[in-house]
Amino acid sequence: MTVQPLQFNVTIMDTIRYLTREQLSAVANPIRQQILDLLSTDEELSGRMLAERIVNPPSNLYFHLGVLADAGIVEVTKQVPRRGAVEKYYRSVARSFSLSPGALAVASTPGGTDVRDGILQVAAAGAEGAIASLSRSLAAGRIGRGDPAEPPAINIIRVRASAKQMAKIRKKLELLLRDLHSLEAGEEEAEEYLFYQLLFPEVPS
Repeated sequence: MTVQPLQFNVTIMDTIRYLTREQLSAVANPIRQQILDLLSTDEELSGRMLAERIVNPPSNLYFHLGVLADAGIVEVTKQVPRRGAVEKYYRSVARSFSLSPGALAVASTPGGTDVRDGILQVAAAGAEGAIASLSRSLAAGRIGRGDPAEPPAINIIRVRASAKQMAKIRKKLELLLRDLHSLEAGEEEAEEYLFYQLLFPEVPS
């Protein structure tokens, strides 16, 4: 008798989901951010498949998946019986995440130390993952192959602008993120790219 996979009623993936104050610590980890990168598509992956792609022990991946699932950031889409065990498949609840306006407002208050620390931890984890990925690409010769159409884009820019001007820039960035998420990943010659962004009003040192 063929055992059918147990399917779940999952929500339609949001384009952008706002993180609550409590969810910050769940994503403030480089491995969990890699998991979210892989699950923030239409593809459903099991812990075993994620472990192979991230090159991390499955037991470690299951722990991080549990943290993300408990926080409501990823969800189980189906369970497949496999060799006497049950293999769970996961998907992110959104293609992109942002901190909720309410949590951001708390960050500037005297009682918002945990939120400020969480924001810094998320940024640090993202930077750590981006640097590690850049190092692997450089070592593998994926960057600097002489193709003028694909130069590496590493930019650090400081500008003086009004709130109105920056609102327009943020809108363009939002549209760019939507375009990046809508790219067709099934093309035969498609390669993986990493886009890492920080944009914030700076206080002079």
